[in-house]
Amino acid sequence: MFDQLFKCPRAVARHRTSPLLKERLAYLKHIASQGYAQRTLRSDARRQLAILKLLGFDRCPHKTVTLDEVKRKTGYRQDLRFFAVRWLRFARRLPQRPVPSYPCAKKIRAFSDYMKHDKGLSPVTIRVRCAYIARFFKRLNFGSVAPKVGKNWVGTALPWRFWRHGQQRSF
Repeated sequence: MFDQLFKCPRAVARHRTSPLLKERLAYLKHIASQGYAQRTLRSDARRQLAILKLLGFDRCPHKTVTLDEVKRKTGYRQDLRFFAVRWLRFARRLPQRPVPSYPCAKKIRAFSDYMKHDKGLSPVTIRVRCAYIARFFKRLNFGSVAPKVGKNWVGTALPWRFWRHGQQRSF
């Protein structure tokens, strides 16, 4: 794949001999299968090498890193940090974040299922709406006790959130 991305033989050799070859190739093939442009693939391959050096994978290729370490080493380079987190999670070198436990999680999951199966809404819409509702419940601070909340109550309590962003309310 590197010979398709780079014309310079030294660049191809550098990418082929750097650590984590299988993980880097797997990620590049994954994003290529999603239709990313050659320019993006080339840029991501370069970023991978920068991250390898920055996080010390060139000295110790079998290590895993923490999110704090990635934040500390990337510093002000937020674009590199976001890419590093995405790639290292894909390569299983950065542990996944634990799923947050929030009040009324079962209710929100039921509401999510309702929006998916009954309403046929897109996954992005469902994720955004569930995030709003989770934040709303968190602000109410129910703790571990879930109130008796139905979809009609949620629909009357939260419409301002969805109208504010110009979305049509459909609960």
